[in-house]
Amino acid sequence: MMKRLLRDRRGVSIAEVVVAMTMVLIITGAAISVQISSTRADVAYRHKYQALNACENAVSCVRFAGNSSETLAEALGKAGFVTDNGVFTHKSGDYEVVVAYEEERYVVRYDGEIIYEYVQYE
Repeated sequence: MMKRLLRDRRGVSIAEVVVAMTMVLIITGAAISVQISSTRADVAYRHKYQALNACENAVSCVRFAGNSSETLAEALGKAGFVTDNGVFTHKSGDYEVVVAYEEERYVVRYDGEIIYEYVQYE
């Protein structure tokens, strides 16, 4: 009986090891894929949040400055906007916020859409 027990004790075959390692690799790959997707979504959300925050800052600056373009330039500069020929821009990832003087009014654009207009009265 003892000899029979010793004879039946075998190790793990190479095929079983390969199958187990393949399963571990598949599960690990899926976990890494989920982590990468989550990280990309988080980065995109942060950029959108920063752009929306820049929109709020731009609207506040335009309201604060009123009819003074010098005050507006100073306020937008402090808010992180970059100026080029009177057009103020703020980029965050794929998002862009633009403040410009168009057709007798200041406009704040977010991704190309006008989200705020300020008409100057003299």
